[in-house]
Amino acid sequence: YYAEDPEELARLTEVVVDAVTNNRGGYTHISHMPKKGGEHVWVRMVATFADEYIGGYQVSYTVMTDINDLVLMQKTQTITYNALPGFAAKYHIGRDFKPTLLEANARYTDFFGDGCWEGRQNPLFKQNYSLNRQAIDSSREKILSGQPFSLGLTVQGADGRRAKLQLNATCVDWKNQEPIYLAIFIDITDVTELREMQSQLEAQAAALKEALDAAKQASRAKSEFLSSMSHDIRTPMNAIVGMTE
Repeated sequence: YYAEDPEELARLTEVVVDAVTNNRGGYTHISHMPKKGGEHVWVRMVATFADEYIGGYQVSYTVMTDINDLVLMQKTQTITYNALPGFAAKYHIGRDFKPTLLEANARYTDFFGDGCWEGRQNPLFKQNYSLNRQAIDSSREKILSGQPFSLGLTVQGADGRRAKLQLNATCVDWKNQEPIYLAIFIDITDVTELREMQSQLEAQAAALKEALDAAKQASRAKSEFLSSMSHDIRTPMNAIVGMTE
């Protein structure tokens, strides 16, 4: 089978030798098996060692299941996930309202780290849940009932960087009467920063306008004061000049 594919043969050999060395009763292996005509098919091998020997070699009875369509579908799904903008992940939401990560694209795992697969035991998950607890809990009933929902989240990545994400989630399946959601996270950090900067600039512009108005008012008051004082001084001065003459 593997005369033209030494790398795949080496992987299979490693699995078999490991099972024999560790006295296991068999092994399971997924292999890219060649077919006649040069094609390949993905199969799952489930082997059980027998108490039978031929020529000094132990016999194993192996069931090979064609999983080619499943593997291709998973590959297509992975490509689709990785092509999505932002982070993509699939969660199973339990009755205790705790999510279990089922699938995720590369952007998601790159940002949250390999520890994201640890789920609720991951310290980073606990921290991010705590940061957004109020927003998440406010959608509890909607989430448990399988309704679509959207949330604005502030999260921290594995490298310590913080980001603001817009979460849009849709229920795509159910397991044990518990919803499974496909969630898309769009990074809106830059947009949020621009909005905050715009708000700050608008606040500064308003403050400058108030200061300018106050300055104009002070200038008018000064002019009125000087005009009034000029009139008040000019009148008696004219009298004194007249009396002097």
